Amino acid sequence: FSYWIFVLSGIFFYASFLVGKPPDGGWFGYTPLTDRAFSAGVNLDFWGLAIVFVGISTTVGAVNFVVMLSGIYYPISVLPGWAQGVAAGIPLTYFLDAFRQGYGFEPHFAHAWLKGFALTGIYVVLAHWALASAITRSRRTGLLLKLSE
Repeated sequence: FSYWIFVLSGIFFYASFLVGKPPDGGWFGYTPLTDRAFSAGVNLDFWGLAIVFVGISTTVGAVNFVVMLSGIYYPISVLPGWAQGVAAGIPLTYFLDAFRQGYGFEPHFAHAWLKGFALTGIYVVLAHWALASAITRSRRTGLLLKLSE
């Protein structure tokens, strides 16, 4: 699915060349150069759609990679060693192993539900700590006040 969205983004990008209106907003799409005064046609509309579709395709590709590591399609034991280590850090891996065990498959982890919820709890605590420390640091340095002005 992500490949076809990527192909669609390429079609949108090259369609602008086919209609004779290639993107003319500069190398980085700098905001003043993308205004209607400098680019009055559909040039940047094609380019913008292409960028949006590339973003969607990379997001879907990343989700597909996480799902593959989590073991929805096949058990973790068929992954290479490095990928098994990465999959061991994803809570979804343990939940899916517990679901597969409910269908009669051989479990790969003992106490999969417990490990999944424990890992999820650890990640929630770490995310809360990171956010709280970022807010505390920004208050201490005055960054929040500078941004709110």
